[in-house]
Amino acid sequence: MADKPKLETVAKEAGVSTATVSQVMRGTGRISDQTRKKVMAAAAKLHYVPDGRAAAMRSGERREIGLVIHAIANPFNAEAISGVSDLLESEGYLVSILDSQDDATRERRNLEAFIRSSRGGLLWVPANDTPQATYDLLAAHHMPTVTFLRPARSGSFDHVGIRNARATAEATRYLADLGHRNIAYFGGATHSVVRAERIAGYRRAMEEGGLGPALIWESGNDKISGRDAMQALRLAHPDVTAVVCNGDMVALGASLAVADQG
Repeated sequence: MADKPKLETVAKEAGVSTATVSQVMRGTGRISDQTRKKVMAAAAKLHYVPDGRAAAMRSGERREIGLVIHAIANPFNAEAISGVSDLLESEGYLVSILDSQDDATRERRNLEAFIRSSRGGLLWVPANDTPQATYDLLAAHHMPTVTFLRPARSGSFDHVGIRNARATAEATRYLADLGHRNIAYFGGATHSVVRAERIAGYRRAMEEGGLGPALIWESGNDKISGRDAMQALRLAHPDVTAVVCNGDMVALGASLAVADQG
C-alpha cells in the first residue's frame, strides 16, 4: 500500500518547495495565483488532506468541537444537531457527536474522550443526574464549554437554551383560545429541571386563564411510553380534551394512541 500523500509529495508533484505548499494550504504568504492553482491541482490529484493535528500544534488553535447530546434519536435534537453542524462547518470547524443517552456514567466517558482528543471546545447537554465530579472534571481541564438545552447545575458555563416556562404557557393559552378548558401536562421525568420549568409555565397559564384543575401526567420520554400513558390518561380522565407535551417523542406516542383509539 502506497504511503499517504504528504506536503513533500505535493511539493514534488507541483514542482515547488514544501514551504510554498504549506503556505498555500494555510492561505498565507505572497503566492501567485498561478502557483496556488498548481499546488491545489497537485493536492487534488494526490488526494492530499492537511494534517489537522500538526496544524493545531503549530498554531495552538483546535478547530474540532465536541457535542455531547442526551438523546440523539429525538427528532428535535436531530434538527438541533444539523443546525449546529451547518453553522460550525461554515466557520471552518468540525463537529464530533456522542450520545450520552441521558446516562451520567456514559456521559462521563463521552466527555473524557473529547478531553483526551483535545477538542477545541464542547457543546454539552448535561444528563439529568450529572454528578458534581463531572463539572469538576471540565473545570480542571479548562475546556471551553457551552451547555445546551439544559443549564448546568454547577459551575459558570455559558448556556444556550429555551425559555421553557414561557413556551409551555403560550402553548397552554393557545389551546385555551381554541376552547379547551381541561388541559393536561403530559410526559417527562419527575427529576428533570427542564420539565419543572415547563410545568411551572403550564400551571401559571392554567391559573391565569381560570381553566380546569392542573393535571400532570407522567410518562417516559419515548414513543411507546407516550402511547401507553396517553391511553391510560384517556381512560382515567375522559374530560381532558387537550395536552401540552413535554417533548417530541412523547407527543408522537400520544398521537399514536389518539389515532388508535379514534
